[in-house]
Amino acid sequence: MSSNKDEELNFSQALQQLETLLAQLESGEIELEEAMELFEQGSVLAERCREMLANAEQRLEELAPAEPEGE
Repeated sequence: MSSNKDEELNFSQALQQLETLLAQLESGEIELEEAMELFEQGSVLAERCREMLANAEQRLEELAPAEPEGE
């Protein structure tokens, strides 16, 4: 359930939104239905962050391949 809005976020923005959602969930002051919606949104954001990190890692490996040990 990824929206175009989520896909337009950079890593810092997605992480900030994820932290905000987590704070809301941890507050314990929301109803179950809202908590479920926030959890779903958080899952989408977390997956987006994982994708961006994986892409960054792949790019770094392409730019600077690991040298064999002992060199």
